[in-house]
Amino acid sequence: MVCMSVAIRERVNGFPIVRQLDDPMELTKINPALGVASFLCFTVTVLSSLEFIRRNYWGKFYLTHFSFFPAVVLALFHSRIFTLPWTIAAAGFFYIDVGTR
Repeated sequence: MVCMSVAIRERVNGFPIVRQLDDPMELTKINPALGVASFLCFTVTVLSSLEFIRRNYWGKFYLTHFSFFPAVVLALFHSRIFTLPWTIAAAGFFYIDVGTR
């Protein structure tokens, strides 16, 4: 097994430090609590998109769609290695769509 050394910046007592990762798999560990929080934010976004809510409660529909941003951030912290490529691709498609309108 090849051992890789990765530096991670952290703050300890308010002071930035850099530490070496001894476990190369530490960057791929999954935090289930953040995944559940991300899932709940995405669920709120999807449920508020139902036609009944969208037509009758447009203000609430509009405001709940801002839960998309914390959902993406939580998903990135939940599983960085697997979520980051999908987030970059989705952002790329979004900016292409906005740029062509």
